[in-house]
Amino acid sequence: MSAFCMLVVSCAKIVTPSGGEIDRIPPKAVRFTPAQNSTHFDKTEFRIDFDEYIVLDNVREKLIISPTPKVKPEVTAKLKTIYVKGLDSLEENTTYIFDFADAICDFNEGNRLSGFKYAFSTGATTDSLIFEGRVSDAFSLKGVANKYVILFADTNLNNIYATDGQYITKTDSNGWFAFSNLSKRAFRLLILEDKNQNRRFDLPTESVGFSSSAIMPYVLDSTSSETKKQNTFYYSDLVDTTQKLLSSAFWDNNVFSLAFAMPLGEDFAIELNPKSLDGATETQLSADKDTLWIYCLNKKGFDTIDLKIIDGNFVEYVETINASARSNKQTEAQFCFTFCAKDSVNYYDRSIICSSMPLKTTKIPAKLISSSDTISIELSQTDRCLFALPNEIEEGMRYTIRIDSAAVGDLAGRSNQAFERTFYLMRRSDYGNLIVNFTDSTFASTAHIFYLTNPKGEIIQQQITQPFENKVIFNHIKEGIYRLKCCSDANSDGKWNSSDWQTGTQAEKVSAFDKLINIKKSWDLEEQWQILW
Repeated sequence: MSAFCMLVVSCAKIVTPSGGEIDRIPPKAVRFTPAQNSTHFDKTEFRIDFDEYIVLDNVREKLIISPTPKVKPEVTAKLKTIYVKGLDSLEENTTYIFDFADAICDFNEGNRLSGFKYAFSTGATTDSLIFEGRVSDAFSLKGVANKYVILFADTNLNNIYATDGQYITKTDSNGWFAFSNLSKRAFRLLILEDKNQNRRFDLPTESVGFSSSAIMPYVLDSTSSETKKQNTFYYSDLVDTTQKLLSSAFWDNNVFSLAFAMPLGEDFAIELNPKSLDGATETQLSADKDTLWIYCLNKKGFDTIDLKIIDGNFVEYVETINASARSNKQTEAQFCFTFCAKDSVNYYDRSIICSSMPLKTTKIPAKLISSSDTISIELSQTDRCLFALPNEIEEGMRYTIRIDSAAVGDLAGRSNQAFERTFYLMRRSDYGNLIVNFTDSTFASTAHIFYLTNPKGEIIQQQITQPFENKVIFNHIKEGIYRLKCCSDANSDGKWNSSDWQTGTQAEKVSAFDKLINIKKSWDLEEQWQILW
Protein backbone atom coordinates (compact mmCIF):
# COMPACT_ATOMS: atom_id res chain seq x y z
CA MET A 1 0.00 0.00 0.00
CA SER A 2 2.81 2.44 0.92
CA ALA A 3 4.50 1.82 -2.45
CA PHE A 4 1.21 2.56 -4.20
CA CYS A 5 0.84 5.87 -2.29
CA MET A 6 4.38 6.91 -3.22
CA LEU A 7 3.63 6.15 -6.87
CA VAL A 8 0.49 8.30 -6.78
CA VAL A 9 2.37 11.23 -5.19
CA SER A 10 5.28 11.06 -7.64
CA CYS A 11 2.97 11.05 -10.64
CA ALA A 12 0.77 13.91 -9.44
CA LYS A 13 0.26 16.75 -11.93
CA ILE A 14 -1.14 20.28 -11.63
CA VAL A 15 -4.45 20.32 -13.46
CA THR A 16 -6.93 23.10 -14.07
CA PRO A 17 -10.09 22.59 -11.98
CA SER A 18 -13.32 22.44 -13.95
CA GLY A 19 -16.53 24.36 -13.23
CA GLY A 20 -17.12 27.38 -11.03
CA GLU A 21 -16.33 31.05 -11.62
CA ILE A 22 -13.15 32.08 -13.43
CA ASP A 23 -10.35 33.04 -11.04
CA ARG A 24 -9.26 36.65 -11.67
CA ILE A 25 -7.20 37.12 -8.50
CA PRO A 26 -3.39 37.11 -8.88
CA PRO A 27 -1.21 34.96 -6.61
CA LYS A 28 -0.53 36.23 -3.08
CA ALA A 29 2.78 35.82 -1.23
CA VAL A 30 2.18 34.09 2.10
CA ARG A 31 5.72 33.46 3.37
CA PHE A 32 9.19 34.95 2.80
CA THR A 33 12.30 33.03 3.86
CA PRO A 34 14.13 35.09 5.15
CA ALA A 35 11.40 37.60 6.01
CA GLN A 36 10.62 40.63 3.88
CA ASN A 37 12.92 43.59 4.75
CA SER A 38 15.10 41.36 6.92
CA THR A 39 18.54 42.55 8.06
CA HIS A 40 21.96 40.87 8.41
CA PHE A 41 21.17 38.76 5.32
CA ASP A 42 24.05 36.29 4.94
CA LYS A 43 22.38 33.51 2.92
CA THR A 44 23.10 32.45 -0.64
CA GLU A 45 19.43 31.99 -1.47
CA PHE A 46 15.86 32.92 -0.50
CA ARG A 47 12.40 31.57 -1.24
CA ILE A 48 8.91 33.04 -1.53
CA ASP A 49 5.80 30.89 -1.03
CA PHE A 50 2.43 31.75 -2.60
CA ASP A 51 -1.17 30.74 -1.96
CA GLU A 52 -1.51 28.95 -5.32
CA TYR A 53 0.50 27.30 -8.07
CA ILE A 54 2.61 29.80 -10.02
CA VAL A 55 4.72 30.12 -13.17
CA LEU A 56 7.35 32.66 -14.19
CA ASP A 57 7.00 34.58 -17.45
CA ASN A 58 10.25 35.86 -18.99
CA VAL A 59 11.72 36.44 -15.56
CA ARG A 60 15.31 36.79 -16.85
CA GLU A 61 14.33 39.96 -18.70
CA LYS A 62 11.71 41.32 -16.31
CA LEU A 63 13.44 40.82 -12.95
CA ILE A 64 15.40 43.93 -11.94
CA ILE A 65 17.79 43.73 -8.99
CA SER A 66 19.00 46.96 -7.38
CA PRO A 67 21.89 47.38 -6.88
CA THR A 68 22.96 44.91 -9.57
CA PRO A 69 24.94 42.02 -8.03
CA LYS A 70 28.23 41.01 -9.61
CA VAL A 71 26.84 37.56 -10.43
CA LYS A 72 23.29 37.17 -11.70
CA PRO A 73 21.36 34.74 -9.46
CA GLU A 74 19.33 31.74 -10.63
CA VAL A 75 15.54 32.17 -10.37
CA THR A 76 13.16 29.21 -10.64
CA ALA A 77 9.56 28.38 -9.75
CA LYS A 78 8.21 25.04 -8.59
CA LEU A 79 4.60 24.47 -7.61
CA LYS A 80 3.79 27.35 -5.21
CA THR A 81 7.34 28.57 -4.55
CA ILE A 82 9.94 30.85 -6.13
CA TYR A 83 13.59 29.99 -5.42
CA VAL A 84 16.39 32.53 -5.90
CA LYS A 85 19.88 31.00 -5.58
CA GLY A 86 23.47 32.07 -6.15
CA LEU A 87 23.54 35.13 -3.89
CA ASP A 88 27.21 34.88 -3.01
CA SER A 89 28.45 38.18 -4.47
CA LEU A 90 26.45 40.65 -2.36
CA GLU A 91 28.02 43.82 -0.95
CA GLU A 92 28.13 44.50 2.80
CA ASN A 93 25.75 46.96 4.45
CA THR A 94 23.59 47.17 1.35
CA THR A 95 19.84 46.98 0.83
CA TYR A 96 18.86 44.85 -2.20
CA ILE A 97 15.51 45.09 -3.98
CA PHE A 98 14.25 42.30 -6.26
CA ASP A 99 11.61 43.81 -8.56
CA PHE A 100 9.72 41.03 -10.37
CA ALA A 101 7.49 43.47 -12.31
CA ASP A 102 4.67 41.25 -13.69
CA ALA A 103 6.74 38.09 -14.21
CA ILE A 104 4.75 36.07 -11.61
CA CYS A 105 1.49 34.51 -12.84
CA ASP A 106 -0.89 31.93 -11.43
CA PHE A 107 -0.79 28.59 -13.20
CA ASN A 108 -4.48 28.14 -13.96
CA GLU A 109 -5.70 31.46 -15.34
CA GLY A 110 -2.47 33.37 -15.97
CA ASN A 111 -3.40 36.23 -13.61
CA ARG A 112 -0.32 38.44 -13.18
CA LEU A 113 1.01 39.75 -9.90
CA SER A 114 2.15 43.25 -10.87
CA GLY A 115 4.74 45.37 -9.10
CA PHE A 116 5.88 42.61 -6.75
CA LYS A 117 9.13 43.34 -4.85
CA TYR A 118 11.22 41.61 -2.21
CA ALA A 119 13.91 43.43 -0.20
CA PHE A 120 16.54 42.62 2.39
CA SER A 121 19.69 44.18 3.83
CA THR A 122 23.14 42.70 4.34
CA GLY A 123 23.66 45.30 7.10
CA ALA A 124 22.00 46.19 10.39
CA THR A 125 19.22 48.34 8.86
CA THR A 126 17.05 48.21 5.75
CA ASP A 127 16.82 51.40 3.72
CA SER A 128 13.22 52.59 3.69
CA LEU A 129 13.00 55.80 1.66
CA ILE A 130 11.06 56.00 -1.60
CA PHE A 131 11.00 58.04 -4.79
CA GLU A 132 8.05 57.96 -7.19
CA GLY A 133 7.15 59.89 -10.31
CA ARG A 134 6.17 59.83 -13.95
CA VAL A 135 8.01 59.92 -17.26
CA SER A 136 6.26 61.96 -19.96
CA ASP A 137 7.09 62.50 -23.60
CA ALA A 138 8.67 65.94 -23.75
CA PHE A 139 6.50 67.08 -26.69
CA SER A 140 3.22 65.17 -26.52
CA LEU A 141 3.24 65.12 -22.66
CA LYS A 142 1.84 61.57 -22.74
CA GLY A 143 3.17 58.93 -20.36
CA VAL A 144 6.09 56.92 -21.74
CA ALA A 145 5.77 53.17 -21.14
CA ASN A 146 8.38 50.45 -20.69
CA LYS A 147 11.47 52.63 -20.26
CA TYR A 148 14.20 52.02 -17.68
CA VAL A 149 14.55 54.60 -14.90
CA ILE A 150 17.98 54.48 -13.25
CA LEU A 151 19.33 56.25 -10.16
CA PHE A 152 23.04 57.07 -9.98
CA ALA A 153 24.84 57.87 -6.74
CA ASP A 154 27.29 59.98 -8.77
CA THR A 155 25.18 63.04 -9.56
CA ASN A 156 27.59 64.38 -12.21
CA LEU A 157 25.80 63.88 -15.52
CA ASN A 158 29.11 63.47 -17.35
CA ASN A 159 30.03 60.42 -15.26
CA ILE A 160 27.01 58.20 -15.93
CA TYR A 161 27.82 57.18 -19.50
CA ALA A 162 28.70 53.45 -19.69
CA THR A 163 28.39 52.96 -15.91
CA ASP A 164 25.91 50.96 -13.82
CA GLY A 165 23.34 52.76 -11.72
CA GLN A 166 22.64 51.91 -8.09
CA TYR A 167 18.87 51.45 -8.49
CA ILE A 168 16.79 50.60 -11.52
CA THR A 169 13.10 50.13 -12.33
CA LYS A 170 10.76 50.43 -15.32
CA THR A 171 7.83 52.67 -16.19
CA ASP A 172 4.38 51.12 -16.39
CA SER A 173 1.90 51.51 -19.26
CA ASN A 174 1.10 55.09 -18.18
CA GLY A 175 4.68 56.19 -17.51
CA TRP A 176 4.61 55.86 -13.69
CA PHE A 177 7.55 54.43 -11.78
CA ALA A 178 8.37 53.75 -8.13
CA PHE A 179 11.57 53.15 -6.16
CA SER A 180 11.46 51.71 -2.65
CA ASN A 181 14.09 50.86 -0.02
CA LEU A 182 16.34 53.75 -1.06
CA SER A 183 19.20 55.09 1.04
CA LYS A 184 19.28 58.69 2.27
CA ARG A 185 21.46 60.38 -0.33
CA ALA A 186 21.25 62.41 -3.53
CA PHE A 187 20.86 60.69 -6.90
CA ARG A 188 20.86 61.67 -10.56
CA LEU A 189 17.94 60.18 -12.48
CA LEU A 190 18.24 58.83 -16.02
CA ILE A 191 15.49 57.54 -18.32
CA LEU A 192 16.83 55.05 -20.84
CA GLU A 193 15.68 53.41 -24.07
CA ASP A 194 18.36 50.68 -23.68
CA LYS A 195 18.62 49.27 -27.20
CA ASN A 196 21.14 46.57 -26.27
CA GLN A 197 19.29 45.53 -23.07
CA ASN A 198 22.27 45.78 -20.74
CA ARG A 199 20.60 48.34 -18.44
CA ARG A 200 23.29 50.95 -18.87
CA PHE A 201 23.59 54.01 -21.09
CA ASP A 202 26.48 53.07 -23.39
CA LEU A 203 25.26 53.62 -26.95
CA PRO A 204 25.30 57.07 -28.60
CA THR A 205 22.11 56.07 -30.45
CA GLU A 206 20.11 55.37 -27.26
CA SER A 207 17.43 57.92 -26.41
CA VAL A 208 17.55 59.29 -22.87
CA GLY A 209 15.92 61.72 -20.47
CA PHE A 210 17.44 62.99 -17.24
CA SER A 211 16.73 65.05 -14.16
CA SER A 212 17.91 68.65 -14.33
CA SER A 213 19.60 68.28 -10.96
CA ALA A 214 20.03 65.78 -8.13
CA ILE A 215 16.89 64.25 -6.62
CA MET A 216 16.36 63.24 -2.97
CA PRO A 217 14.38 60.19 -1.75
CA TYR A 218 11.74 60.81 0.90
CA VAL A 219 9.69 59.07 3.59
CA LEU A 220 6.50 57.25 2.68
CA ASP A 221 3.73 59.21 4.40
CA SER A 222 0.39 60.91 3.79
CA THR A 223 1.95 63.51 1.46
CA SER A 224 3.75 61.00 -0.76
CA SER A 225 0.96 60.76 -3.34
CA GLU A 226 1.08 64.52 -3.97
CA THR A 227 4.87 64.46 -4.19
CA LYS A 228 4.61 61.66 -6.74
CA LYS A 229 2.39 63.79 -9.01
CA GLN A 230 4.92 66.63 -8.93
CA ASN A 231 7.87 64.39 -9.87
CA THR A 232 7.56 64.55 -13.65
CA PHE A 233 10.56 63.88 -15.86
CA TYR A 234 10.71 64.28 -19.62
CA TYR A 235 11.95 61.88 -22.28
CA SER A 236 12.34 62.45 -26.01
CA ASP A 237 13.47 60.13 -28.77
CA LEU A 238 16.92 60.87 -30.09
CA VAL A 239 16.86 62.79 -33.35
CA ASP A 240 18.88 60.84 -35.88
CA THR A 241 20.92 63.40 -37.82
CA THR A 242 22.59 60.79 -40.04
CA GLN A 243 21.91 61.44 -43.70
CA LYS A 244 20.52 58.47 -45.60
CA LEU A 245 18.50 57.75 -48.70
CA LEU A 246 15.02 56.65 -47.59
CA SER A 247 13.52 55.82 -50.98
CA SER A 248 13.83 56.36 -54.72
CA ALA A 249 11.19 55.76 -57.38
CA PHE A 250 9.91 56.60 -60.86
CA TRP A 251 6.76 58.74 -60.69
CA ASP A 252 6.29 58.25 -64.42
CA ASN A 253 8.58 57.72 -67.39
CA ASN A 254 10.07 61.21 -67.13
CA VAL A 255 10.21 61.81 -63.38
CA PHE A 256 12.48 60.18 -60.80
CA SER A 257 12.50 61.15 -57.11
CA LEU A 258 14.85 60.57 -54.18
CA ALA A 259 13.74 61.08 -50.56
CA PHE A 260 16.33 61.70 -47.82
CA ALA A 261 16.24 61.44 -44.04
CA MET A 262 17.70 64.95 -43.60
CA PRO A 263 17.60 68.15 -45.68
CA LEU A 264 20.33 68.24 -48.29
CA GLY A 265 23.16 70.69 -47.64
CA GLU A 266 23.87 73.78 -49.70
CA ASP A 267 26.80 72.08 -51.45
CA PHE A 268 25.18 68.76 -52.37
CA ALA A 269 26.05 67.43 -55.82
CA ILE A 270 24.45 64.94 -58.15
CA GLU A 271 26.34 63.14 -60.90
CA LEU A 272 24.26 61.47 -63.61
CA ASN A 273 25.88 58.86 -65.82
CA PRO A 274 25.46 60.30 -69.34
CA LYS A 275 25.28 56.79 -70.81
CA SER A 276 21.97 56.25 -69.02
CA LEU A 277 20.41 59.43 -70.45
CA ASP A 278 19.00 60.48 -73.78
CA GLY A 279 18.85 64.27 -73.72
CA ALA A 280 18.85 66.95 -71.04
CA THR A 281 17.66 66.73 -67.46
CA GLU A 282 16.53 69.21 -64.84
CA THR A 283 16.41 68.86 -61.05
CA GLN A 284 14.13 70.37 -58.42
CA LEU A 285 14.55 70.37 -54.62
CA SER A 286 11.54 70.44 -52.30
CA ALA A 287 10.97 73.43 -50.02
CA ASP A 288 12.24 71.50 -46.99
CA LYS A 289 15.19 70.20 -49.06
CA ASP A 290 14.67 66.52 -48.25
CA THR A 291 13.24 65.42 -51.61
CA LEU A 292 14.94 65.74 -54.99
CA TRP A 293 13.14 65.35 -58.32
CA ILE A 294 14.98 64.63 -61.58
CA TYR A 295 13.13 65.42 -64.82
CA CYS A 296 14.01 63.92 -68.19
CA LEU A 297 13.34 66.66 -70.79
CA ASN A 298 12.40 64.48 -73.74
CA LYS A 299 9.33 62.44 -74.62
CA LYS A 300 11.11 59.11 -74.42
CA GLY A 301 11.84 59.43 -70.71
CA PHE A 302 14.21 57.36 -68.60
CA ASP A 303 15.09 53.77 -69.50
CA THR A 304 17.38 53.58 -66.50
CA ILE A 305 18.75 55.80 -63.75
CA ASP A 306 22.45 55.65 -62.91
CA LEU A 307 23.60 58.39 -60.55
CA LYS A 308 25.83 59.34 -57.65
CA ILE A 309 24.75 61.88 -55.02
CA ILE A 310 27.16 63.55 -52.59
CA ASP A 311 26.13 65.52 -49.50
CA GLY A 312 29.15 66.23 -47.28
CA ASN A 313 30.43 62.83 -46.12
CA PHE A 314 27.30 61.11 -47.42
CA VAL A 315 27.73 59.33 -50.76
CA GLU A 316 25.00 57.21 -52.37
CA TYR A 317 24.91 55.34 -55.70
CA VAL A 318 21.56 54.60 -57.35
CA GLU A 319 21.11 52.41 -60.39
CA THR A 320 17.65 51.18 -61.37
CA ILE A 321 15.66 50.20 -64.44
CA ASN A 322 12.40 51.92 -65.38
CA ALA A 323 10.32 48.80 -65.92
CA SER A 324 7.17 50.72 -66.86
CA ALA A 325 8.97 52.52 -69.70
CA ARG A 326 9.99 49.21 -71.27
CA SER A 327 6.42 47.93 -71.17
CA ASN A 328 4.88 51.21 -72.39
CA LYS A 329 3.68 50.74 -75.97
CA GLN A 330 2.18 54.24 -76.38
CA THR A 331 3.17 55.90 -79.64
CA GLU A 332 2.48 59.40 -78.26
CA ALA A 333 3.93 60.30 -74.85
CA GLN A 334 1.38 61.80 -72.45
CA PHE A 335 1.21 62.63 -68.76
CA CYS A 336 -1.61 62.50 -66.21
CA PHE A 337 -2.86 65.18 -63.83
CA THR A 338 -3.39 64.19 -60.18
CA PHE A 339 -6.25 65.54 -58.07
CA CYS A 340 -4.39 66.73 -54.97
CA ALA A 341 -7.35 68.03 -52.93
CA LYS A 342 -10.03 66.08 -51.07
CA ASP A 343 -13.64 65.70 -52.23
CA SER A 344 -14.33 68.95 -50.35
CA VAL A 345 -11.95 71.70 -51.49
CA ASN A 346 -10.81 74.21 -48.87
CA TYR A 347 -12.19 77.67 -49.70
CA TYR A 348 -8.94 79.28 -48.54
CA ASP A 349 -6.64 76.80 -50.28
CA ARG A 350 -7.91 76.08 -53.76
CA SER A 351 -4.93 74.10 -55.01
CA ILE A 352 -6.65 71.27 -56.80
CA ILE A 353 -4.43 69.46 -59.34
CA CYS A 354 -0.74 68.81 -59.81
CA SER A 355 1.44 67.54 -62.63
CA SER A 356 4.32 65.12 -62.24
CA MET A 357 6.78 67.64 -63.72
CA PRO A 358 6.67 71.40 -64.48
CA LEU A 359 4.56 72.65 -67.38
CA LYS A 360 5.49 75.10 -70.12
CA THR A 361 2.66 77.38 -68.98
CA THR A 362 1.39 78.97 -65.78
CA LYS A 363 -2.27 78.62 -66.79
CA ILE A 364 -4.36 75.54 -67.58
CA PRO A 365 -7.63 75.99 -69.57
CA ALA A 366 -10.50 73.96 -68.13
CA LYS A 367 -14.29 73.63 -68.02
CA LEU A 368 -16.19 73.96 -64.73
CA ILE A 369 -19.56 72.22 -64.77
CA SER A 370 -22.27 72.85 -62.17
CA SER A 371 -25.89 71.67 -62.05
CA SER A 372 -26.98 74.82 -63.87
CA ASP A 373 -24.08 75.95 -66.04
CA THR A 374 -20.76 75.22 -67.73
CA ILE A 375 -18.10 77.92 -67.76
CA SER A 376 -14.55 78.21 -69.04
CA ILE A 377 -11.87 78.89 -66.38
CA GLU A 378 -8.12 78.95 -66.03
CA LEU A 379 -6.28 77.15 -63.24
CA SER A 380 -3.40 79.30 -61.94
CA GLN A 381 0.03 78.04 -60.94
CA THR A 382 0.65 78.28 -57.17
CA ASP A 383 3.82 76.18 -57.13
CA ARG A 384 5.98 74.68 -59.82
CA CYS A 385 3.68 71.70 -60.36
CA LEU A 386 0.56 72.86 -58.46
CA PHE A 387 -2.50 74.65 -59.87
CA ALA A 388 -5.52 76.24 -58.14
CA LEU A 389 -9.08 77.30 -58.89
CA PRO A 390 -9.79 81.00 -59.54
CA ASN A 391 -11.26 83.06 -56.70
CA GLU A 392 -14.40 84.07 -58.61
CA ILE A 393 -16.04 80.64 -58.35
CA GLU A 394 -19.19 80.57 -56.23
CA GLU A 395 -18.72 78.87 -52.87
CA GLY A 396 -20.89 76.10 -51.43
CA MET A 397 -21.40 74.40 -54.80
CA ARG A 398 -20.64 70.99 -56.25
CA TYR A 399 -18.67 71.11 -59.49
CA THR A 400 -17.06 68.88 -62.05
CA ILE A 401 -13.77 70.08 -63.47
CA ARG A 402 -12.81 68.89 -66.97
CA ILE A 403 -9.50 69.40 -68.78
CA ASP A 404 -9.36 68.36 -72.44
CA SER A 405 -6.65 66.09 -73.75
CA ALA A 406 -3.55 67.93 -75.05
CA ALA A 407 -4.61 71.20 -73.41
CA VAL A 408 -1.07 71.90 -72.16
CA GLY A 409 2.43 70.50 -72.44
CA ASP A 410 5.21 69.84 -69.93
CA LEU A 411 8.95 70.52 -70.15
CA ALA A 412 9.52 67.14 -71.81
CA GLY A 413 7.16 68.05 -74.67
CA ARG A 414 4.46 65.65 -73.51
CA SER A 415 0.79 66.64 -73.64
CA ASN A 416 -1.74 65.87 -70.91
CA GLN A 417 -4.32 63.12 -70.91
CA ALA A 418 -7.97 64.15 -70.46
CA PHE A 419 -8.87 64.80 -66.80
CA GLU A 420 -12.20 64.97 -64.99
CA ARG A 421 -13.12 65.10 -61.27
CA THR A 422 -16.14 66.13 -59.16
CA PHE A 423 -15.72 68.10 -55.93
CA TYR A 424 -17.47 70.45 -53.47
CA LEU A 425 -16.11 73.97 -52.80
CA MET A 426 -16.60 74.78 -49.12
CA ARG A 427 -18.10 78.07 -47.91
CA ARG A 428 -16.33 80.79 -45.95
CA SER A 429 -19.00 80.27 -43.30
CA ASP A 430 -17.84 76.64 -42.86
CA TYR A 431 -14.84 77.87 -40.83
CA GLY A 432 -14.26 79.42 -37.42
CA ASN A 433 -11.42 81.34 -35.82
CA LEU A 434 -9.58 80.98 -32.51
CA ILE A 435 -8.13 83.88 -30.53
CA VAL A 436 -5.95 83.03 -27.54
CA ASN A 437 -4.90 85.68 -25.02
CA PHE A 438 -2.04 84.25 -23.00
CA THR A 439 0.27 85.15 -20.16
CA ASP A 440 3.23 83.46 -18.54
CA SER A 441 6.35 84.47 -16.68
CA THR A 442 8.49 84.59 -19.85
CA PHE A 443 6.27 86.18 -22.49
CA ALA A 444 8.31 89.40 -22.50
CA SER A 445 11.62 87.69 -23.16
CA THR A 446 10.80 84.50 -25.06
CA ALA A 447 9.21 83.58 -28.37
CA HIS A 448 6.41 81.00 -28.25
CA ILE A 449 5.23 78.37 -30.71
CA PHE A 450 1.53 77.50 -30.52
CA TYR A 451 0.20 74.27 -32.00
CA LEU A 452 -3.45 73.58 -32.84
CA THR A 453 -3.85 69.81 -33.12
CA ASN A 454 -6.62 67.32 -33.69
CA PRO A 455 -7.54 64.96 -30.81
CA LYS A 456 -4.89 62.49 -32.03
CA GLY A 457 -2.16 65.12 -31.58
CA GLU A 458 -1.58 65.74 -35.30
CA ILE A 459 -0.67 69.39 -35.95
CA ILE A 460 -3.32 71.28 -37.95
CA GLN A 461 -1.90 74.81 -37.64
CA GLN A 462 1.18 76.37 -36.07
CA GLN A 463 1.71 79.99 -35.06
CA ILE A 464 4.82 81.72 -33.69
CA THR A 465 4.67 84.74 -31.39
CA GLN A 466 7.57 87.05 -30.59
CA PRO A 467 8.66 88.41 -27.20
CA PHE A 468 6.17 90.92 -25.69
CA GLU A 469 3.28 89.46 -27.72
CA ASN A 470 0.40 88.04 -25.66
CA LYS A 471 -2.11 87.08 -28.33
CA VAL A 472 -2.19 84.40 -31.01
CA ILE A 473 -4.87 83.93 -33.71
CA PHE A 474 -5.72 80.80 -35.70
CA ASN A 475 -7.86 81.56 -38.76
CA HIS A 476 -10.00 79.45 -41.08
CA ILE A 477 -10.41 76.34 -38.91
CA LYS A 478 -12.88 73.67 -39.92
CA GLU A 479 -15.66 72.90 -37.45
CA GLY A 480 -14.59 70.28 -34.91
CA ILE A 481 -12.80 69.46 -31.68
CA TYR A 482 -9.15 70.47 -31.29
CA ARG A 483 -6.41 70.68 -28.69
CA LEU A 484 -3.94 73.48 -28.04
CA LYS A 485 -0.40 73.41 -26.73
CA CYS A 486 2.49 75.82 -26.51
CA CYS A 487 6.28 75.52 -26.66
CA SER A 488 8.62 78.05 -25.10
CA ASP A 489 11.00 78.76 -27.99
CA ALA A 490 13.99 79.55 -25.81
CA ASN A 491 16.51 79.83 -28.66
CA SER A 492 14.08 81.55 -31.08
CA ASP A 493 14.77 79.13 -33.93
CA GLY A 494 11.08 78.63 -34.73
CA LYS A 495 10.98 74.94 -33.84
CA TRP A 496 10.74 72.70 -30.78
CA ASN A 497 14.07 71.23 -29.64
CA SER A 498 14.45 67.97 -27.74
CA SER A 499 16.88 67.33 -24.88
CA ASP A 500 20.63 66.98 -25.39
CA TRP A 501 22.44 64.78 -22.90
CA GLN A 502 25.91 65.84 -24.05
CA THR A 503 25.28 69.50 -23.19
CA GLY A 504 22.92 68.75 -20.29
CA THR A 505 20.18 70.78 -22.00
CA GLN A 506 16.58 69.82 -21.32
CA ALA A 507 13.94 69.78 -24.05
CA GLU A 508 12.18 73.10 -24.60
CA LYS A 509 9.19 73.31 -22.29
CA VAL A 510 5.74 72.35 -23.57
CA SER A 511 2.42 73.13 -21.91
CA ALA A 512 -1.04 71.84 -22.89
CA PHE A 513 -4.24 73.87 -22.62
CA ASP A 514 -6.51 72.17 -20.09
CA LYS A 515 -9.71 72.42 -22.18
CA LEU A 516 -10.82 71.03 -25.51
CA ILE A 517 -11.20 73.65 -28.26
CA ASN A 518 -14.67 73.43 -29.84
CA ILE A 519 -14.64 75.29 -33.16
CA LYS A 520 -18.03 76.08 -34.70
CA LYS A 521 -18.92 77.41 -38.11
CA SER A 522 -18.86 81.22 -38.47
CA TRP A 523 -17.78 81.68 -34.83
CA ASP A 524 -14.80 83.44 -33.29
CA LEU A 525 -13.81 81.59 -30.13
CA GLU A 526 -11.74 83.56 -27.62
CA GLU A 527 -9.83 81.86 -24.81
CA GLN A 528 -7.68 83.04 -21.89
CA TRP A 529 -4.62 80.95 -21.05
CA GLN A 530 -2.28 81.42 -18.13
CA ILE A 531 0.56 79.16 -19.20
CA LEU A 532 2.21 77.27 -16.38
CA TRP A 533 5.55 75.65 -17.06
